[in-house]
Amino acid sequence: MRQYPVGSPASVLAGNTVALVGLFSAKDKQFAATLDAVAASVEAHGGRVVSRHVPRRVCDVDVVNLLA
Repeated sequence: MRQYPVGSPASVLAGNTVALVGLFSAKDKQFAATLDAVAASVEAHGGRVVSRHVPRRVCDVDVVNLLA
């Protein structure tokens, strides 16, 4: 099992690059604002957002395989 760092967001994110990946409902028209808020939080804690991805046309099977 992969171990992820624990601690305050600032200690975990400081100096690291982050790729944001959002899985949103097609009905959610505010996904860009949500990603903007997450990116702002990452940057406020010392991280650097290098890319943002919002997959489209994801079916339930793909989500299950992605989370496995």
